[in-house]
Amino acid sequence: MDLADAEKMIRETQQYAKTILNSLSAHIAIIDSPGKENSTFDQRGENK
Repeated sequence: MDLADAEKMIRETQQYAKTILNSLSAHIAIIDSPGKENSTFDQRGENK
């Protein structure tokens, strides 16, 4: 796998994760390993 393929795979994975978050009807918080909130998504999946 070359760099371009790896970057494409990362973009596709990020889009897939965002699609899943967008499909949820609840307020979602993304928490990092120390427990700090990184991002929140409203019920439309938009980053707050």
